[in-house]
Amino acid sequence: MCTTRIASFLVLLSSLCGFTSNAQNFRVESNQDSLLYYLKSEADQQYPDADATILYNLGKTELVYSGGISNSKYEIAFKVYNASEIGDLADVIIPHSSGGKISKIEATTYNLENGKIVETKLEKSNILIDEYTIGVDVVKFNIPGIKDGSVVRYTYTCEFGPLLYSWDFQKNYPVRFSRFDFYANKAYILTPKVNTDIPFKEYSSLKKYNQSKEPAASCEEMTEYQYQIARTWTRRNIAPFNKESFLYNEKIYKERVKIFYNGYAGNGYYYPIVENWEKFNKEVWYDKTFNMVFQKNQFLDQTLKSIIGDTRDSIEIAQKIFYHVQNEIKLNNRGVEIDQIAKLKAGNEMSINKYLTALYLRAGFTSDIILLSNKYFEKIDPILFNIDDLSNIVCRVVVKNVSYVASASSKSLPFGYLPLSYYNGYARIVNKEGGAINLTPALAIDNNNYSVSLKPLKKDAADYEMKVKVEYGVYSAIGIREEWNKDSLALINRIKGNSRDYNTIEGFKVNKIYVENSKDLSKKFSLIIEGELKWAQNVGNIMIEPYFFKTFSENPLKEKNKRKHPVEFDCVTVNKFKFFMQLPDHFEIDEVPEKKTLVFGSPTLLSFNNTVIANEKTNTIVINYQYESAATPIPETEAEDLRNFFNEMLKTYAQKIVVKRK
Repeated sequence: MCTTRIASFLVLLSSLCGFTSNAQNFRVESNQDSLLYYLKSEADQQYPDADATILYNLGKTELVYSGGISNSKYEIAFKVYNASEIGDLADVIIPHSSGGKISKIEATTYNLENGKIVETKLEKSNILIDEYTIGVDVVKFNIPGIKDGSVVRYTYTCEFGPLLYSWDFQKNYPVRFSRFDFYANKAYILTPKVNTDIPFKEYSSLKKYNQSKEPAASCEEMTEYQYQIARTWTRRNIAPFNKESFLYNEKIYKERVKIFYNGYAGNGYYYPIVENWEKFNKEVWYDKTFNMVFQKNQFLDQTLKSIIGDTRDSIEIAQKIFYHVQNEIKLNNRGVEIDQIAKLKAGNEMSINKYLTALYLRAGFTSDIILLSNKYFEKIDPILFNIDDLSNIVCRVVVKNVSYVASASSKSLPFGYLPLSYYNGYARIVNKEGGAINLTPALAIDNNNYSVSLKPLKKDAADYEMKVKVEYGVYSAIGIREEWNKDSLALINRIKGNSRDYNTIEGFKVNKIYVENSKDLSKKFSLIIEGELKWAQNVGNIMIEPYFFKTFSENPLKEKNKRKHPVEFDCVTVNKFKFFMQLPDHFEIDEVPEKKTLVFGSPTLLSFNNTVIANEKTNTIVINYQYESAATPIPETEAEDLRNFFNEMLKTYAQKIVVKRK
């Protein structure tokens, strides 16, 4: 599944289930005048470019202590302005645990036809249930009769799980009213964490809270049952979330509330799920969940012997073990123990990386397991313990006093690299001692090399030999390597049909396209394009655009207004470019680009260095540039300076070479 789909799925997962009472003023479908008003509305008055407006969004979770059924309820109503752009609202996907249940699904679309309000209801036959993965099913349906101008309301109930513990007040659309209720027995250990642009006015009475018209209000009160606490939050008139470039973890910036659940306690008893990370590591992860990984596991000896052979260098041994697991063990959704995975030759991410860690330990390396939360989940909180935030498991191995993190379940990355979304800060180490590690984006490096060579076939000819070579960095290589291995001919034809993607000179004919290291992840994937360039024999001056490969073809900071969030880089980027041109004897150099050095930040966060050597004696031109960006977030207050930095880079790329006939 592609990253975009995974991200969409997880967004849906995080906005699962809910309902609330009160707020009847916002139930537009119950009031004909209000419904007619919104049906006639042609644009959101405050946000005229919005494709939809959330009229209300209501959620409620009831966490039952014993007996009864824990459940979450959800309800939403929205006005549609542009139906073609609201797939996330119109195509509903509700994930739930296989042991859970989605019920009471209702969906109604209201349209205005010939001055009359027409209702279209969701039919049960149009509700689909699919298995997404082992232990997780999805309920799917499309909102019926939706079009520009519609008003839609739908609701459902989720029983058992996964229940809703977090709530996004802020969406990608303007929100008129949003409320989240969380009812739980007073014995539960619960810690709310709230992130909003304005402070909540706190109430101690639900009655006063329900009468409040504050833009942000909250309340915590014991219910009439005397053992249940109601916690509730309301937000009104919330601006749509401002999606900006270079922003990779929207969750930490959206207005939202999250409930941290950590067991239960009362008079004379205290039973937290996680008392502290170190104790949980020892008593649960190390002693139980991953216990087999840290045993002697002599049954792995024969496998290691076949992998290592006569190799003596420790880094080579570590790489051989990694690539053996990566290539031999297929990724699926089934969790198996390490004594079974070699026989089955398949397993899920946890199984594969447990097996990798066990092999390293048996081979004599220091190795352990890393538990992390990727950027589509919540960040792990060092203080508010919540094991549900853990989303992925990888392996760490120490070779020659250097620590390497690796995931053999990631089939497109070499030894020592993780998917970019995994570099999400604080993560937990599982071994006898425990501990934490910071998986910063600075650990991910994407190093690309580009070269262009242009030489005359004969000293006085107008025909040139041209060679373009791209050595892709680890992350830049993923897509094009996959495309080549899937259908190399299709990629070749695409390049030939769009050769201006790879050069900016008229008359260039592609003769040959080939690659290096298409299967070997331990080496750089390289794409080579060879061809000929023909110029007219009687031409006087020739203008050449030498910057065949640009880090950016336009300013990547596209926001027209003042930026609201920090600028984040998901990895360290290093781009090196070299252009070489040998002129024929009957041409001479007339004009070349200027040298330029740009530096942003102190200490340096981004740099761009462009050098130009025009040698009249040898009749050659050599241009080199190097662009580097660190993975350090840049405050939004410095975004305009960064935009200017990119503009200066683009000015350099716009410069040309001019050669003239002698």
